[in-house]
Amino acid sequence: MNKELLRVESLKKYFPVTKGLILQKTVGHVQAVDGIDFTIRLHGPTSVHIKCTVKTTHKTGVEMEALTGASVAALAIYDMCKSLSSGIVIRETRLLEKTGGKADFRHEG
Repeated sequence: MNKELLRVESLKKYFPVTKGLILQKTVGHVQAVDGIDFTIRLHGPTSVHIKCTVKTTHKTGVEMEALTGASVAALAIYDMCKSLSSGIVIRETRLLEKTGGKADFRHEG
């Protein structure tokens, strides 16, 4: 079973403009995110796979934004399902692929 439960495409974060300057995020590092896609798939009767893809045109990577997005989605699913079971486990949050920046990366597995 590999049924898609939810797909969100081209989600964008716009920073408010104050006096002609774009306000910058101050947690971690400054990052302009150009797009976020989420896919949540049912994988078997008791497993959900979450994929978060983050895009930017800037020179820095967005790995942390993608990992954070997937983690928050997993926590939201946990919160919605905790009344069904107290044995829910969130596991294997990992980077699958990265292109651009200093080096490309693809998880083999």
